[in-house]
Amino acid sequence: MKKLLTVSAAAALFCAAAAHADSLAYEPFDYGVPQNLFGGAITGGSGFGTGWFAGFGTEGYLNEVRVGTVSAANALPASGNHATLSAQEGLELYPGSGNINYLSRGLDVNGAFSSYSDGTNIQSAGKTLWGSFIYDGANDAVQNPLQFTLNTSSAHVLNYHLPDGGSGALAIFKIEFGAGGADTATFYINPTTFDPNSTAPTATLNGNFAFSSIEFDVATRSGVTYNGSNIDEIRFGTTAADVAVITPGAPSGTWTSASSGNYSDSGNWQDGIVPNEVGATANFTASVASPLTVAVNSGITLGAVHFASNSNGYILSGSGGLALSSAGGATVTATSGSHQIDVPVTLASDTNIAVSSGASLLISKPITGTTGKT
Repeated sequence: MKKLLTVSAAAALFCAAAAHADSLAYEPFDYGVPQNLFGGAITGGSGFGTGWFAGFGTEGYLNEVRVGTVSAANALPASGNHATLSAQEGLELYPGSGNINYLSRGLDVNGAFSSYSDGTNIQSAGKTLWGSFIYDGANDAVQNPLQFTLNTSSAHVLNYHLPDGGSGALAIFKIEFGAGGADTATFYINPTTFDPNSTAPTATLNGNFAFSSIEFDVATRSGVTYNGSNIDEIRFGTTAADVAVITPGAPSGTWTSASSGNYSDSGNWQDGIVPNEVGATANFTASVASPLTVAVNSGITLGAVHFASNSNGYILSGSGGLALSSAGGATVTATSGSHQIDVPVTLASDTNIAVSSGASLLISKPITGTTGKT
């Protein structure tokens, strides 16, 4: 089959160049049933500093542990029972009332939840916190406005209205803590497959999200019939693999080290994902203080390589080589910065190389497999 090599550039230089860790906090609701969650008496699970507090537990609302688990695709194995956050059950509400039926629990911010293994505070700038939980129930803004909330001791800092959970949905979220409280929260709701580097988010929120407790709540209004929801398997961790099953088609890895290092070292990659197979994607997209060398000392196979940075860039160099192979055709892109591929390149499939105006890419070692390409 004829293979096609194309190069497009407005201004370019082109020359022929994880292990699953323990959760920080985990609540499987493995308690006897039925059991009332009201009043903070239930203190099981791990990584929590208080028991559960459930609003309006004596006024006709049910916040109980019930039999069985709630399930969803990509959730880690569930165990035990689940919690129910029931809706209005025969309680006469007066017009204009705004009662909130909630489940809230404080995290052990001075214990298991407080820091990474290196002692750095988990909510420090530059750190990422992952979390997940399973929920179910028909859900919309009128009949069942179920919200997931992060709190400080005095305020709600994040409120996210959950989409319809049907018979069981997995909510995955990550909080990226920035300098000066410029934080980002990203939610992935019931993804069919989940890859933290490529799955499209359901919602992205910005704000100061430093928090000490979590809450699930339903705001009630007079004259409305509410659906109930069940909640299960609440997890927090420092990687996506701590809170969900990773099910990528082909891996997509992002280099996160601020210094030079070995391509094969998982510590240099986001979530420890080292891309190296047909169709895999390697992203070198962070701005760097000086040119950064990625040592390729054995053969690697990729379907896509993406370069982007400030005026500095990345250099792939070493005793190994790079094979470009993907069922749909391989790609190499440079959208900003100056980059170099200083290892032999083998074109095992049709390959498109695109360099944006203002960027440069030098391939300084031989390219093989070019027969029949134009």
